[in-house]
Amino acid sequence: MLASGIVGSVICATLSYRLFNDIYHTSYSLPPIASLWDTESLLTVVLLPIASMLVICGILLFRKLSLMPVRFLRGELRLGRSTRGAHSRKAMRLPAVTFFKRFQMRVLIGNKGSYILLFLGILLANFILMMGLILGPSLEKYVTDIQQDAVAEYQYVLKAPTNLKNNDNVEKYAIRSMEFTAPSGQDFEVSMLGLVKDSSFLPDANLRGDTILASESFWKKFKLQEGDKVLIKDGVTNKTYEVEVDGSYPYAAGFSLLMLIDDMNALLDNDSDYFNGYFARQKLDINEDFVATIITPEVLRGGGEQMLSMFDKMIGICLFASVVVHLVLSLLLTKLVLDKNAHNIALMKIFGYRTAELRRIFINANTVVVVVSLIVTLPLVDIGVVTMYQEFMMSKMSGYLQMQSQWWMYLVIVAIGLLCYLLVTLLQIRRLDKLDMGAALKVAE
Repeated sequence: MLASGIVGSVICATLSYRLFNDIYHTSYSLPPIASLWDTESLLTVVLLPIASMLVICGILLFRKLSLMPVRFLRGELRLGRSTRGAHSRKAMRLPAVTFFKRFQMRVLIGNKGSYILLFLGILLANFILMMGLILGPSLEKYVTDIQQDAVAEYQYVLKAPTNLKNNDNVEKYAIRSMEFTAPSGQDFEVSMLGLVKDSSFLPDANLRGDTILASESFWKKFKLQEGDKVLIKDGVTNKTYEVEVDGSYPYAAGFSLLMLIDDMNALLDNDSDYFNGYFARQKLDINEDFVATIITPEVLRGGGEQMLSMFDKMIGICLFASVVVHLVLSLLLTKLVLDKNAHNIALMKIFGYRTAELRRIFINANTVVVVVSLIVTLPLVDIGVVTMYQEFMMSKMSGYLQMQSQWWMYLVIVAIGLLCYLLVTLLQIRRLDKLDMGAALKVAE
């Protein structure tokens, strides 16, 4: 295990980091990154697994060595009472079914510990795979939403109020950047937007009187309800304002609060005619010295696509990790089941049972567990991945990403699980056919 930890660390430090290096260089303009050895990480990766193994093996050895020597001679290594004579445990009564079905049930019951571990391994592998599969559609929908939710073809943010000669298809608005402190204690930027009454650019907002609406991303991320009070702070004046939200409006590109421009100016003590932005359906002829930024659907889409390119390679990583977990756990645990039943298999071969019949008993029992585990874990994985992304991974993201699980993802998960198990089954069938009956029957009685 020490050698494995060292080799794995060397591979990660010399090869794997390049993948993440490419992700950052694709998304950002960064100088070349050099790989540096981190002693703390190296010790954690190498020594922690070894320490865990020593602790587990120590506990198991301590428990086993507490048994009487005669139990070792009889091969009775289960903790508890002896399994012989009057103290033998009663076998579980099985339903009246065919011999092969009863034998399969005995195999399942006798190896329930291994099958529970197999179920947990399949759950972990499916969880990793769903993490990769769900990212692509979710980010693609996010990119589409932020482009569709753009308020105008051109949204100008001005450094100072500037009047236009031609006001056709143009609408004034006010914007102020605020700070919102989430229940977790993290600060997020929230834009306060003031619109003219009966705005033609956001007609669905239907702002009336003191109505304040939260963007859909803000509303969903912090689970706001109608009538909730939101405390926001002006980072320039350090003044704090408490506003009551009355609903939400569709806007996925960021966090914002929407109100009438007159109400906003009154709340912030601005001049009654103050504004610092324009919504326009075409490019305006404004002196660039007065323009702070211009927001267009293409700009919003570019930001979303940048995020999509960052996470794109994670899909391949999750797929690879899931296949490795599937293959390793299925191989080890199904091998453990066959090794544990090697004596019974040898006896059945001597009694004349054909290889096909042995496969029907032992291999089919494994197949039942794998298929049931793949199906049962699907809803657990869906709930777990969505919860993990939205409650933990996206909790620090200045925006809201709605996870999108689709029906084809479940088919991919089941198909990959079955293909991995098929490869393992072919290996186990080969072992079953070549089982050394002489070695299996050499059991001290």
